[in-house]
Amino acid sequence: MAKVKHSKTVLSHTKKNLSPTERDKLDRDIYNDVLKYKDRDYFFKQLDAVSNQLITRLQRQYPNLTERELYLVCYQMLNIPIADQMQLLECNQDAYFKMKNRFVKKLPDIKASELSRFIDDMISNTNK
Repeated sequence: MAKVKHSKTVLSHTKKNLSPTERDKLDRDIYNDVLKYKDRDYFFKQLDAVSNQLITRLQRQYPNLTERELYLVCYQMLNIPIADQMQLLECNQDAYFKMKNRFVKKLPDIKASELSRFIDDMISNTNK
């Protein structure tokens, strides 16, 4: 995440001359350069490697999760700011929170406010 922050800081002067759409695209490009999130298989594989197979286990335990919901988990796990998550997921604030609420309803007894704890518990527990 430090690379993303550094790149955004370096380009902040350039971003001032861009339209909001161009700024969003530039931010997504920066994240892709660092995280390679556009290559779904690579991105999920890399996160599985550092998260105790979290993505694989979620897909196995909750087969009805969408790709966007899995990306949401990844972005939450990486502590990406919500504004940046919305850019990466290409949605506005209302759509983001609706998606997050629909996602947690697919999980057993989890509230949206407990999502980070749920993710941390999944990462630390190999038996889930």
